[in-house]
Amino acid sequence: MAATDLPDLFQFEKHFEDAAAVFLFEGVGIDVFASAYTDDFTTPRLEIQFTSGEAELPFDAPITSVPALAAGEFRKYSAEFFVRIITDPTAGQTRDDHFEYVGKTRVALLRSQESWDETTLPYYGLKWIRQTATDRDVDGDFQVTSITYEIRFAIKDDAFPTS
Repeated sequence: MAATDLPDLFQFEKHFEDAAAVFLFEGVGIDVFASAYTDDFTTPRLEIQFTSGEAELPFDAPITSVPALAAGEFRKYSAEFFVRIITDPTAGQTRDDHFEYVGKTRVALLRSQESWDETTLPYYGLKWIRQTATDRDVDGDFQVTSITYEIRFAIKDDAFPTS
């Protein structure tokens, strides 16, 4: 599926966060808030943030679908994906509830799951996702578990706009 234009194609953060918001809501069952969300703070909640990292030249798979970019434009990237699970015991959200959300989140983000597919992420191919860190904290009344994932992805050949 071709992106509408190059700026749309290179909005990695938006597309990955939008995709994750869909399957995490379905898999975990609580509200998901992407980065820069400014509405009311409610719990339980998942907060997500995708940050792109280093780009790699496509020496093994040059872009051929767009002549102007065929000279070796970057199309493989590393990234980090951050998830924060936040619950409020004073609102009746127990420790067991909190860890159930943590477990469901990890399941939704397993490499073996089909969460990042053609439907949720049509422009990119997810090549790698792995958990790299977990942090637990109590912030006021809130229980917070933060999980960091390393991601590697590539722009699909047919995602480049033709005009």
